[in-house]
Amino acid sequence: MKRKAARDFEDLLQCVIPVFDGLLPNQKHGQAVLSILSICTWWHALTKLWMHTDVTLQLLEHTTVELGNEFRTFIRTVCSEIQTKELAMEVAVRECWERNRLEKEAKAAMKEKKSRDQELSAPQSQDAMPLSSMQIKDLAPSSTQTKDATPHSLHAPSQDATPPSSTQIEDPALSSQAKDVTPQSGAPHHADSVQLPAQEGSTASTLANGTRIIKATPLKWNSKAKAKVFKAKFVTLNIQTPKFHFLGDYVHIICTFGTCDSYSTELGEFMHCYPKCWYQHTSKWNKINEAKKRRARDVEEQKLAVKNADIHHYIGINQNCPISLINLSQLYPDDTPALDPLGKSFMKDLRGHLLPRLELALFNRASIARNEESGPLNQLESLDSSHIIFKDYRIFSHKIMQVKYTTYDVGQDEDVIHVDSDVCNIMVHNPAHRDNSDAHPYLYGQVLGIYHAHVSYGGEFAVGVWDSHSFQLEFLWVRWYSFQDPEPGFPSPLNRLCFPPVASPNATSFINPNAVIQAAHLIPRFCLGWVHEDGNGLSEMAGDRSDWKEYYVNRFADQDMFMCYQTGMAVGHLPKHSSENLVSCAINRPEASSTDIPLNVNSESNTNDRAEGEEAGAEDDSDDNDDNEEGGMIEGEMDNEEGFEPTDVDVVMYGY
Repeated sequence: MKRKAARDFEDLLQCVIPVFDGLLPNQKHGQAVLSILSICTWWHALTKLWMHTDVTLQLLEHTTVELGNEFRTFIRTVCSEIQTKELAMEVAVRECWERNRLEKEAKAAMKEKKSRDQELSAPQSQDAMPLSSMQIKDLAPSSTQTKDATPHSLHAPSQDATPPSSTQIEDPALSSQAKDVTPQSGAPHHADSVQLPAQEGSTASTLANGTRIIKATPLKWNSKAKAKVFKAKFVTLNIQTPKFHFLGDYVHIICTFGTCDSYSTELGEFMHCYPKCWYQHTSKWNKINEAKKRRARDVEEQKLAVKNADIHHYIGINQNCPISLINLSQLYPDDTPALDPLGKSFMKDLRGHLLPRLELALFNRASIARNEESGPLNQLESLDSSHIIFKDYRIFSHKIMQVKYTTYDVGQDEDVIHVDSDVCNIMVHNPAHRDNSDAHPYLYGQVLGIYHAHVSYGGEFAVGVWDSHSFQLEFLWVRWYSFQDPEPGFPSPLNRLCFPPVASPNATSFINPNAVIQAAHLIPRFCLGWVHEDGNGLSEMAGDRSDWKEYYVNRFADQDMFMCYQTGMAVGHLPKHSSENLVSCAINRPEASSTDIPLNVNSESNTNDRAEGEEAGAEDDSDDNDDNEEGGMIEGEMDNEEGFEPTDVDVVMYGY
């Protein structure tokens, strides 16, 4: 926690709730800490918005009131029961400040003493006047002579002598010493003489006329003599500070001067990160030229992305990582026990997912090819998934998919989905939320694979109609999360998820990449631990050996993610009805509830034509391949919305 900037503490606040869950031994104090962290993250997310409306400002004002109440409650219930002291580092800092203060005071005193001594020792004029008897009488009281005093007579000087001026002995230190001096017994006493002893820590000299000049030498400050022991003081949370007082002014400041990003220095401070990312992709030998090339490539990609702003996602078109379906079927037969449960159902689930998408593509292409005189097609009651043919019996795997989406402030952004990494979680729309507003609006899943394949149908899809041409279809293999029931009295606003058993029928399914909204930020619930303590999972394909028992959905990861859960408040997230069949759920279990994950998510999308070889948002494995399959058609190329009437399941709620 050393040398942290404000942006670092901001990042810590956004993901700190799972860390403090179950951290404190006292359950009451732990819930109080989670409650105050929740309201702080909520208030921070509202304050940092780049676009505010009247509704969000009202919500911010209400949250500010709750924030103040929560802090006062925390001080009254928690801080009053716990005695807290300063840390050793804080004590050392306070000791250093005190030492510096004493040193400054000592230096100032010595400087003042030195200037006063210079005034005493410096001659005032060439012909100094002798001391008057009245001045000497005031300095030498008629007290008993001390035994240790050595008499020194101050006789009247000659005409050529230069006695000290009367102001030279008006120093309080010298005057106090002069008052204790009396003439020695038996010695002649003159009215114009006074006896001055030598001051401790000073030097004395006598002029030719008998006048003694005392020069004080500066005393060195003894740090050891003035040092004191510093102990840790009892401290408590203090909200009577200007920083807490100014929290209530944010709504007024935003209404007057605009959102906080308009006058924040954070954007300028992050500008150095952009050119540094170019350096990471260079060979470190010819850094400047390679960085320039990288920048030019990024600019070209941005230009191409602007031209193709309607593209929902991008998956590479290379065929560098083929997967043989013949070998997959031989490795995972259906009747062999003790094998990976996901491998057994892989081909069955894949064919079931591709069949409706392939059927729709075939009918769209056939409808365009037929003229009006031919009449409508006579659709068969159902198609057989066993007639689906994969070209060369292969599918092609990818590691990266880039997803574009519209942000809450009507901007464009994109997320990178990377298989076998921490950024492999996605969120899709929950069809149950359309009819049940109490249901969670999203479903969450972990992407196990990103694929594309060239598929065709080997039988007739309509009466007397055959089509052996292949289509290029993209699909994702997703392992779904299931929702956990909320705990009573649990103050955290984060939803909790867990993985269902790998062998369950709803554990995994294939979906259309167009159904993905954006990446999801999930954080393990560390206090519960791992599912498999020994590190041995049940499925190698699912990678469940590293599963945690529960996960938190971090809705405070960024401002756009936060606004996804504020239904109707974000301009860029307003509901949009579409005729595209992006998400359709088929739950076969009669006992399934609204929070259950779908057995199979099938989807089809109308997308703009995308040229083969497009480089927008190219991924690591998206190199051009000269062996690209000929005759493959991009999915949705022949889609036609005319005459298509969507059902309730086909309507996408809260889409982008």
